Amino acid sequence: MIRQTKGYQILTGFRGQSLYDIESLIDYLLRLSQLVVDNPAIKELDLNPVMVLKDGKGVVIMDAKIIIGAQRIRLQSHKNIKNRLRAALLK
Repeated sequence: MIRQTKGYQILTGFRGQSLYDIESLIDYLLRLSQLVVDNPAIKELDLNPVMVLKDGKGVVIMDAKIIIGAQRIRLQSHKNIKNRLRAALLK
């Protein structure tokens, strides 16, 4: 998924620029996905901007808004969700 974005070239050091922390971005997306699975009352997430720092420096969320709903929605968690999400993110 990350490789298919327009920003992927920038993350990999486009035109001689430094590499960005893609591993931390993957970890962030996996943790965010798990947060939603573990907290089904979350109705909306607005995380903007999310800054990917230089390689080894991590990811920073500059502003976040989470809307929690009164109605809980039951989500089924798959046994290998983390591995499948990781594979999808690396596409």
